[in-house]
Amino acid sequence: MVRAGKGIVYTIHTRERLRERRIPTKWIEAILDHPLIDEPDPADDGRRRCWGRVPEFGDRMLRIVYVVDTDVIRVITVTPIATVDAARHEARYRQHLRS
Repeated sequence: MVRAGKGIVYTIHTRERLRERRIPTKWIEAILDHPLIDEPDPADDGRRRCWGRVPEFGDRMLRIVYVVDTDVIRVITVTPIATVDAARHEARYRQHLRS
């Protein structure tokens, strides 16, 4: 669980992407509550990224890049993941569960 009771703040960039892609914030909240994968972002020390599958979105995956502040989670961006990439991430998740 990423959120652990923390509030969520969406950057302007994120709000624009959510609106353009018709992604409701409840999907983001659900993924932050129960991500399939959650890891540090290798491109930035302070950021993290997580993935989750959304049945209402054609069972596609979303990737969320975020920063954990003292009392909130700041969502930097949200990206739908192509089906091929989603399968790769799903395989990583299953491998992680075995280790």
